[in-house]
Amino acid sequence: MRLVPLPFLIILLFALPVLASSLTLNRAPIDEQYRQTNVLLVQAYEKLGIRINYTQLPYMRSAVSANAGVIDGLDLRLESHTQSYQNLLKVNVPLLTSKTLVVINRKLCPKCELGQLKSLGVVSGFTFPANELNLSDLDNRVIELAEHQGLFKFFKGNRVNAIVTSELFLPVFLRDNERYRYIEISRQPVYHYLHKRNSSLIAPLEISIKEVTKTLAATENSVENLWLEEKKDPQPSAGSMQQHGTDTGMAPF
Repeated sequence: MRLVPLPFLIILLFALPVLASSLTLNRAPIDEQYRQTNVLLVQAYEKLGIRINYTQLPYMRSAVSANAGVIDGLDLRLESHTQSYQNLLKVNVPLLTSKTLVVINRKLCPKCELGQLKSLGVVSGFTFPANELNLSDLDNRVIELAEHQGLFKFFKGNRVNAIVTSELFLPVFLRDNERYRYIEISRQPVYHYLHKRNSSLIAPLEISIKEVTKTLAATENSVENLWLEEKKDPQPSAGSMQQHGTDTGMAPF
């Protein structure tokens, strides 16, 4: 029997794709009503024999850490927020759609249009189409905070006229049409991202996510229902929700 040289075997082993037994992902600061996406990802990975461990880092630091390979990826991220991170690979199955909102404090700015805002809070790394705000000196009006919960408490404490955030992140206590106005300035898909060292997972994971989505859609815990079901909050008054500055008469949630 002809033996295969040991060096060749070693090279062959390293050439074969190896699926990790566990991955560490950053958990996005999404509101509870959208947490079914976490269930979907966990089940999709379980079908591949992989366990998911979650950590929660500040928004920009999580992307930097994932790009550097300190963690394995980001569970959910707006597509435009990953474009400068070359080591992050998109799992090309959209999981959610995010509306980027300007949330305005009615008490501090009862009749403000976007171009009249004196102060604006945002989380570091949460980029948005600044041209939609019509503010010539935007940099002098923006206050950046490291993480979303701090931003939301800062805003609730009447420290800024408005904030820019995703509707997916907005907590219940800021979903109040009597106290706040909501203007949608963009809309984009949300994807799962992995560090490039996990590139061998992308194709099987895309298949697994689609399979789990179909399974959940056939149950009472339908992913589609949980993601898209309208909240039974009081409807906003006319003009409380705008899209690109045009009154839509629609609730933001």
